[in-house]
Amino acid sequence: GVALRLIPFDWQHLADDLAARRFDLALAGIYVTDERLKRFVLSDPYLTSPVALIVKSKDVGHFLDRDAIEAQKNLAIAVFDDPVMSALARRLFPEAEVKVMPSYDDLPGDPDVDAAIWTLEQAKAWAAARPDYAAVVPRDLGGHFLIAYLMPENALALRSYLDYWLRLQDVNGFKARMVRKWIEGRPEERKQPRWSILRNVLDWQGG
Repeated sequence: GVALRLIPFDWQHLADDLAARRFDLALAGIYVTDERLKRFVLSDPYLTSPVALIVKSKDVGHFLDRDAIEAQKNLAIAVFDDPVMSALARRLFPEAEVKVMPSYDDLPGDPDVDAAIWTLEQAKAWAAARPDYAAVVPRDLGGHFLIAYLMPENALALRSYLDYWLRLQDVNGFKARMVRKWIEGRPEERKQPRWSILRNVLDWQGG
């Protein structure tokens, strides 16, 4: 019984906009962080993804595990202009230079960047369109992205509703279908109607 309004937001102002109740629910691949847990209400995670790196295809062997990564000198890691990503990169790669980029589309034009950090699903999608790059999940790197819906403080009733809705979508197969379609890039399978004499033998189309 409510009207739906879709409101674009800027990542840099997401927390302030939510605190000011500019909108009731934020959804756009939002990571679960300690700061957001303390300040806002979050749904149960609807997606979990390992930390992945976008690297040049010829350099994949240098990023297969933590030891290989730490053995590299003057390592440069790219991240989005996002405090969550920057903090994660500095925690995982304390000796590396962290370079902030407005978009990973700028990666091919910056030869000094060795790798970019992202979720596995996003890294695979980005690299799939660029044969010179690959997505890698290094061994022993640790860390996962938990992705959830973000709500203003005290939105406990809305969170309960969303969590219950998410469980229903998991049980009825909707979540799995959406993952196949939007993340794995596989088209939905069309279910054929059950065989019947009227339709398959007599070619009755109904009416």
